[in-house]
Amino acid sequence: MMERRFVHISLFGCLILQKFGLVLGTSFLGVGLPMFACALAMLWYSGGVSPRPKHMIATASFLVLVVLSASMSYFIDDVRGRGSLLSVLLFMLLYLMLALGPSRRFDRDDVIDIFLAYALILSVAGIAQYFLQFVGLRFVSFGATFPGLKPILIEKFFNSNAIVEYGSQTIRSNGVFLLEPSTLSQLLVVALAIEILVKRRFTRLPVYLLAYLVTFSGTGFISAAFAIVLNSCLSAKGAVRGAILIVAGTLGFIALSQVAPEVTDRFTARVSEFAMPGTSAYERYVAQYMAWEELASDTTILTGLGSGSFEQYFVPKGMASNAIVKLTADYGIFISVLWLALFCYLFWTPRVRFIGLLVISLVLLGGGNELNPTFLVPMAMVCIWSNLALRVREEESESPGVATWRWPVHSTGRERAALP
Repeated sequence: MMERRFVHISLFGCLILQKFGLVLGTSFLGVGLPMFACALAMLWYSGGVSPRPKHMIATASFLVLVVLSASMSYFIDDVRGRGSLLSVLLFMLLYLMLALGPSRRFDRDDVIDIFLAYALILSVAGIAQYFLQFVGLRFVSFGATFPGLKPILIEKFFNSNAIVEYGSQTIRSNGVFLLEPSTLSQLLVVALAIEILVKRRFTRLPVYLLAYLVTFSGTGFISAAFAIVLNSCLSAKGAVRGAILIVAGTLGFIALSQVAPEVTDRFTARVSEFAMPGTSAYERYVAQYMAWEELASDTTILTGLGSGSFEQYFVPKGMASNAIVKLTADYGIFISVLWLALFCYLFWTPRVRFIGLLVISLVLLGGGNELNPTFLVPMAMVCIWSNLALRVREEESESPGVATWRWPVHSTGRERAALP
């Protein structure tokens, strides 16, 4: 019971209440992080939390370097760097919590099912949100519908009212509760991967796919494609599966273009945004070169400009946040490389490698999620608190030199039947 309560509070705060929080000047604090911290504290009290020693040591060592880098930036006479104590504190608090994990008393079996239940609810909400606008029921944001909630909303920091194309009045779906259509697309590709690779269940796929289509977002697709490429580089079997997925995806897109050409045309038109300044694709994937060019022009690429500098200096120039370039601008290239190694270590899923690769791809390509609890906490539920985080023990079989795979103690018969 304590496990289900912990997972529900964490996901409800970071998904359903994603648009709620406190605005602190030019920054904000979403309600999801405090709710996750409270849920973690209650679980700790009941004995369901245990530090992951190696992960904790790696995280603490990294955070010491972050603090040193942030402290040094205060002595650099550079008008581009201002420093943000709140950003450093958020970094420390969030990643120390991510270094914690379930104890032996924690039952992991229902975590994935609860995550998928939230993904299904948001999918249905997103589909309804998109189609109801054509009969006059238009819901874009809580602030627009309920003005009294504006003081406790963080919607103004995000593009909640995203339209399908310039000049159109049709909105792209953000699943009602999520901040942007891009956020929904990222959640959906994780849900799709789990349904196919872990649950071996295909009944919900049409709902997820339709929900993804009405986001008209390329972020989830680009990240999934990058994860497929990474997986293909790690094994021959992965390369074969990647080729099959590419062919199947191409055929599916061609088939969809015959049935609903207006949908595929809008996705195709979004490709042109990569060459259009001011569009999300340009700001997220192209404009970054301006930051790299400026950072590489002197030693600031090694030292950074101070915590929070990317948002203060580069974002007003038309760049969207990206995990690697943001951390390089804030703390220097050395810290950003160490962060990537730490993130891979914290979120790796030994049971199903592709899920971990997908989360890594999303944090790199999904809009700078390295300090975003609404992304990191749901992904932590999948990669740290579920059965996917358990290693399968390799034991010797009766034949010398031949290895067999045994399921961990925490796996149930249901999970053993579902997992590859």
